[in-house]
Amino acid sequence: GVTPGLMATIMGIQPILTLCLLEKSLQKERLFGLLIALAGLILLVWKSLTMSFIAPIGIFFALAALICITFGAIMQKNIQQAPTAVLPLQYVVSLVVCLFIVPFEHFEITWNSQLIISVLFLGILISVVAQLLLYRLLSQGNIVNVTSLFYLVPIVTALLDFLILKNTLPLAGLIGMIGILLGLLLVFKKR
Repeated sequence: GVTPGLMATIMGIQPILTLCLLEKSLQKERLFGLLIALAGLILLVWKSLTMSFIAPIGIFFALAALICITFGAIMQKNIQQAPTAVLPLQYVVSLVVCLFIVPFEHFEITWNSQLIISVLFLGILISVVAQLLLYRLLSQGNIVNVTSLFYLVPIVTALLDFLILKNTLPLAGLIGMIGILLGLLLVFKKR
């Protein structure tokens, strides 16, 4: 019952939460930049937000995901193991959980080239390459800077939606994109 826009907005709180938890001398300019980026995100996904039915269980799981990804990123920063040693275990646990759920769900799959390309894209690029990149960024960079990059995901999604599916972006969405980029400029500004 939670739309992608509402989920993106809730998850957009993560860099702010991370900044508040980790940086003892809270830099107002960085916080202001993150708040501008969050406001831009809200404008970008506004249509999805207005269509959202607030399901309490959905909000509960969205907030749980926010807490898990925030503390997961913080913990990952301190892990010294190579991601290639840890990721296989993560994928095996995920596979076991999915296999446990399968008997309780009804699935219909139509095998075609689009499905295969999508599964390969998600399985290889998103699940492996993006995870390795995230872990590398976390190990070598500032956690707030790395998590702030998540604000770029809705921008790329909206651009792909325009380029591939030919869906137009409302003016509020364009203003939101600009807000996100301006906010990120403040976050990454050299101190």
